[in-house]
Amino acid sequence: MSTNSLSSDLEPVSVFREDYISAKSFKSSDRNAVLSGRYELAVFAVSWDRRCMSLSKGTAWKAKRAVLIRPPNIDKEGYCRKHEMELVAMLKERCQTIEIIDGVELGFDGIWERLYLIGAEEAMKAPSPGAFLLDLSAMSRFYSAGLVAMIIRLGIAARTDCFYAEGRYDATIDVKEVLFSHGKWERKVVPFLDGKSNPSLGWYYLVSAGFDSEWITKILFQEEPDRVGLLMPIPGVFPNYEHKFLNGIKSITSEFMIPEEYHQKAHAADAVAAWKTLSTSGQERWEEEQVAYLCCGTKPHAVAMALRALVHRFPAVLYFLPERYKVIPVEEAGIFWRYTIIDHSSFALRKS
Repeated sequence: MSTNSLSSDLEPVSVFREDYISAKSFKSSDRNAVLSGRYELAVFAVSWDRRCMSLSKGTAWKAKRAVLIRPPNIDKEGYCRKHEMELVAMLKERCQTIEIIDGVELGFDGIWERLYLIGAEEAMKAPSPGAFLLDLSAMSRFYSAGLVAMIIRLGIAARTDCFYAEGRYDATIDVKEVLFSHGKWERKVVPFLDGKSNPSLGWYYLVSAGFDSEWITKILFQEEPDRVGLLMPIPGVFPNYEHKFLNGIKSITSEFMIPEEYHQKAHAADAVAAWKTLSTSGQERWEEEQVAYLCCGTKPHAVAMALRALVHRFPAVLYFLPERYKVIPVEEAGIFWRYTIIDHSSFALRKS
């Protein structure tokens, strides 16, 4: 299908297709086994999270063009600057060109405007026989879901490979410390996933939930949905993960009277399993209510929501941008994932 060749030794962990989109997830302790070959475009995000350099340490992949997102909020500790210098040095060995999108100068919305222009530039080249690569490991859920949606909606490439490195936190840390945001938040609709509205209908909010239950509770009180469901990251990615999560989520389930049948579960790091869970459960009532997906959980779950929304077009995918972020030490856990997403409607696929 493309100039990109992936290792055939790995068996998929999850496989799913709905309508014109299909996907497979792969998992390994060897990043080179998960990802190899050549890409037309690769997108990365700088972060205080050391996982932002996980994929660049791989030696089995290359890209014609790399785009590096510098976040608007650079940490005072200097981790972002340090990681960026190391990341750029490694990318120079594997990519023909590198562009840095300066979020400090452009701001959150300005980053997306530049990403959209890059997408439009690539769309002008379509149909492209090559695949695109997104490193979700330290990328905002807003950009993770938005980039997947943009590539498919614009028909830029037939295949998108998403890489994700599982994170490792201090196992003794209190659940309330695993919060990545402070202050107020701003409601954002993920680009290309604005859904369809009908003011005469009520709202169903499906929340991809994480550890920050207090934050989610405040959002739901503000939004006032008529019905609430949960996508839960179970099983988790480190010891005691599920216990910490379930203890934290109790306040939401009781406050909004969410019944057990509205508790959907999927592996925290498996985007394809989460997408399959959302689709097979079919909890949305398309004709009776408006639907919104809230990206408050893991990045893979945000991608799952994007895929579900792309197929059905009704749901709006929402992200709540925090006023500021909290620096929490995160290392890679040594487990790596690839989600290979195929757009079967793509002209590029038919021409390959």
